[in-house]
Amino acid sequence: FPEQAEPEPEEEKKQYRYTPGKTVKEVEANIKKADLADALDLKGIKNNAVPVVNEAMQALTGQLNAFPEIRVDMEAIGATQNVESTWYKRAVDDVARRLRERGVPENIAQQRARQVVKRPRTPTGVLAVSTKDPAFGTSGITINKVWLQNPDRLVEILKRDTEAGHFVKGGGSVKAMIDHEFGHMLDYHYNLRNNPAIMAIMREAENVEEELSMYGSSSPAEFIAEAWSEYCNNPKPRKIAKKIGETIEKIAGKR
Repeated sequence: FPEQAEPEPEEEKKQYRYTPGKTVKEVEANIKKADLADALDLKGIKNNAVPVVNEAMQALTGQLNAFPEIRVDMEAIGATQNVESTWYKRAVDDVARRLRERGVPENIAQQRARQVVKRPRTPTGVLAVSTKDPAFGTSGITINKVWLQNPDRLVEILKRDTEAGHFVKGGGSVKAMIDHEFGHMLDYHYNLRNNPAIMAIMREAENVEEELSMYGSSSPAEFIAEAWSEYCNNPKPRKIAKKIGETIEKIAGKR
């Protein structure tokens, strides 16, 4: 009989490991070592924000270990306005390049490009942002620089707004905020808002503000992100959050 070929050993699943830092410099080094994103920008952030950034990165690490396929979409993390500046510069350069290819002189091409490309401006009321924009390498999760520069106030707002029902039960933490943003990344990756099973659960909800949160009632995208945040943070997630969470895991092949 011919010898049976040895089965190929299964490739060991990569585990992301983030070690909390004590200073911004340490945090930056540890994020890069953990390989949580392609690029990092915490310019202008001081050491008083380190506990918030540590909690955020630990939350992101947990999510990436559960959903490593999302790592490809994590091109940039850090302070929102810093990453937006990178996006703006790259978008302007791209438009200017295309104008030069049409024969427009360099100085005029740059000027026109700056007129055409709208500079992003994240409102102060936005705590964190998740984006999917692979054209310029800035997809990922960021925290509003305003709140990284006022970390104690950020923590207060998260707790206050959760108690008021704006965010889901079990929220009120930096971790829950990052889990919410990761819910958006899952939505982008798997097109969840257009998935029939997810859409059916959305239709089941009779009063989203009561069954989930006020924020969750604002759009299908926020419905998914808020439900995912509760599923990840409430020891006993409510019916809608539990259904959404379990359905996302099934769609992603995790159950």
